[in-house]
Amino acid sequence: MNCHSQIWTNARCSNRCAPATASGESLQWTRVNQLPDFVYFNHSIHINKGVGCNTCHGPVDQMPLMYQHASLQMEWCLECHRAPQKYLAAA
Repeated sequence: MNCHSQIWTNARCSNRCAPATASGESLQWTRVNQLPDFVYFNHSIHINKGVGCNTCHGPVDQMPLMYQHASLQMEWCLECHRAPQKYLAAA
């Protein structure tokens, strides 16, 4: 509920998530961003370096229903790694 406690608080999906979170029951998620099984992605290094969520996930605060914003394929990642200053949040 980290995101939904701040954005889209009245969204239909959070009406299902909040009670489940309170009761501790598991939610059935519909995966939006598909990565191969051999890929492990740790968000923490990107967040610690100032890469905002919207860089990869798009304008989630404006999405009533999540959709895939970027391909997340290797060439897409390399574009950012080659010129990261374009994607870092202003300090």
